[in-house]
Amino acid sequence: MKEELIKEFEEKFAVIKKDLGFQATLKELDSVFFLKDIISRDGYVPFSLSRMICHRIGDTFMSWIGYIQSLLVPNQSSIMNCTESQMFDEKEKDNMMHLIDLVCAFVSQNAIIGLTKNKKEEAKFIDGSILLWNEKVKPSMTEITKKINQQWAKRVNEH
Repeated sequence: MKEELIKEFEEKFAVIKKDLGFQATLKELDSVFFLKDIISRDGYVPFSLSRMICHRIGDTFMSWIGYIQSLLVPNQSSIMNCTESQMFDEKEKDNMMHLIDLVCAFVSQNAIIGLTKNKKEEAKFIDGSILLWNEKVKPSMTEITKKINQQWAKRVNEH
């Protein structure tokens, strides 16, 4: 059953890719946004597949922004948030804020696309998601999460 569903998804993806004219491949998008997992979980391929993909892109980016936000404005009742926030200096936090600005500017385009139904902008959004992920978000989040991991390991070794 799942194989049939994924095959249907791949076929419909090929249709919307051709229709919209974006360059990103299913493999690229799936490796970042786990589109096949969403289709498998939901058990169907949505009629508005391109909008679902754009929504998933936005959700993924915003989940990372939520994590950064917890570093910049930690929940005071969370020892973990407060501790991790203290692991970064002001310059690093400024860089995180810039990443938030980049991602929010990008993701907010999706709301406009949903309202205007502009297929050309939708294609640019899909292609732009891979570019933004590869050039900004993934490198920044890798650096941030490695630092957090190293700092936690350092704390463990100090005790």
